[in-house]
Amino acid sequence: MEHVGHPCHQCGTEVGEGSPFCRQCGAPQIRVSPGNGEEPPANDLLTAKGPDADPTLIQPAKIGINRRIARRQAALAGILVAVFLILSYFLAPIFLFIPLAGLLAVQRYLGEVPRPKLSPGDGAGIGLLTGFLGFLMCDIPYVSIMSWCLAFHQDCAPVRHLRAQIDAAIHANPNPQLQQAVQSWLTPTGVFFSVVFISVVTLILTLALSAIGGAIGANLANRRR
Repeated sequence: MEHVGHPCHQCGTEVGEGSPFCRQCGAPQIRVSPGNGEEPPANDLLTAKGPDADPTLIQPAKIGINRRIARRQAALAGILVAVFLILSYFLAPIFLFIPLAGLLAVQRYLGEVPRPKLSPGDGAGIGLLTGFLGFLMCDIPYVSIMSWCLAFHQDCAPVRHLRAQIDAAIHANPNPQLQQAVQSWLTPTGVFFSVVFISVVTLILTLALSAIGGAIGANLANRRR
């Protein structure tokens, strides 16, 4: 008669059929398994799904940002950023209102998602996107107009206004050698590089302010819950 056995689940030693204990390590050999004869992996209890799964054993899914909604709300609030940037051209302190656009984008986002929960970091990300889109709405037309004016109509109002600002900044410096050195900024090439420099600085400040507004908006929303 052929000897039938199985390996010990503890040490792997061959155990005879019907033996309640392993002769090598003494581990009990009676184990309860599901009806299909297969033992489920230990982590199956944590990932079980379906109507019969124990909800206390299911790991909750991580809730991230709904990117489609975030992009839409950032684009809408970005219009407000563009308005602030345009108005700040005539009244500089309006630039400081940009955080309101980031805060608005986060509030509108939270009003649209089914489970409104947002970390300050995610809120800052939405605010950052808001500031970037708003900057593009304002700066692309501005740079295009200034480039066209510098190439074909150097006496247009925007160029005259920028030249006046550069000239005032030059003469405000008491150092005559420095004044003479930066006179090249009043040339068409110098004015163009001034436009680029102003755009870069404006972008950095816009992103920073709108991100701060988004983080504040997320933090305020979490405190209300």
